[in-house]
Amino acid sequence: MPKYFLKLSVAVLIGLGALGIFLFFSGAKDGKLSDGVSLGGEKSGDSIVINNQGGSMEGHTPRGFKGMGTGLFAGDNLNPNFPSDDGVQLFLTLDLGSIPTGASVTERTGFRIVSATLRSRNVHIQGSPFKNLGELKVETVTYDTFSSALWNIKPDSFVCAVTDIMDDTFECDVTSAIQQALENGSRFAQFRINFEKASNSDGQPDLVMFYKTNSNTNESGIFQIEVKIGKKEASSLDAIHIPLVLHLVKMSGAADTRRQSSAVQDLFKKSQAIWNSAGIVFDVSIVETVLDDDTQKALLEGNFGTIYKVLPVDSKTLHVFFVKTLAGPNGIAIAPALALVADETTVNDFRATAHEIGHLLGLSHTDASEERLLFRGVNGTKLTQEEVNIARLQVARLNL
Repeated sequence: MPKYFLKLSVAVLIGLGALGIFLFFSGAKDGKLSDGVSLGGEKSGDSIVINNQGGSMEGHTPRGFKGMGTGLFAGDNLNPNFPSDDGVQLFLTLDLGSIPTGASVTERTGFRIVSATLRSRNVHIQGSPFKNLGELKVETVTYDTFSSALWNIKPDSFVCAVTDIMDDTFECDVTSAIQQALENGSRFAQFRINFEKASNSDGQPDLVMFYKTNSNTNESGIFQIEVKIGKKEASSLDAIHIPLVLHLVKMSGAADTRRQSSAVQDLFKKSQAIWNSAGIVFDVSIVETVLDDDTQKALLEGNFGTIYKVLPVDSKTLHVFFVKTLAGPNGIAIAPALALVADETTVNDFRATAHEIGHLLGLSHTDASEERLLFRGVNGTKLTQEEVNIARLQVARLNL
């Protein structure tokens, strides 16, 4: 039988509910997952429209030598002084900060990117670029500063090829590129656009130019990416497994739980059923835990945080302690990985257990509906899609 001898003094932010307590330690991580600042991003229904930066991170370079300019051009013979056997290519930068955090990592969140389309309706064609230079290629690139040095940069990946411009609109499916950028933790999506051939050497301009009023002016909104966001059904979410230890406090005086291992096993099957809707599976072990005299006394005095040191410093496991009483609350959650549940609860004990685990997974109380798991003092069990997303992201943050 493992014995745990504990010491810890806790005093930080305490949120009291009528029937539950949620304690946050100063050492717990900030719940803010991303700043989410965007340059020109705006939401429309289930779509997010992201404008190109329109600034110093964009422009064009020659393809055969160092040089740069602000306009967004692709083709050859840009001007009379340009070499007849060379062409130009353009570079774009788009800020992905307005896309919901984790939307691309579909195995760990409820969001998914349905599609992402790079589009421009500010297209101007000179000559016959598609006839003379072939397909217009879109490739992903990565750079910190737009400069003449990008003239021969190697692309990261091929995205699409446009064979013609219809209805004065350029379009390219960039779904996989946006997914990859987000999954790599990149804040920006960056593209190079150029033709299959640098030039046809006839001395005549064949160009696709992207601008609103002035061909040499690069501004935000010349290009846009429309990102359509959807939600995965819970049944299609990839299961996330979380190690969880259920502690039966025994041989600890007035803190002793009357619960037995078989009863707790049956209890937690019902708690697990609630979390199945989030695609979260707990890998459970049940142990009996003995508290020393000082910890028993502190627990009975309401210093619940003293039990926190039962966890190793680098623990990657959640722990729930079943004790005789918590002097009022049904349960207590102490971030990031510890919860307690009393023997006597005013709600179903399996629901109280699932509720406290919800706090450990980043969820806060709600007053929206008594059917919700995080509503205080009732037997609600439902999780919203937003709560599912938060909980699954919290698992990644805690590195469980």
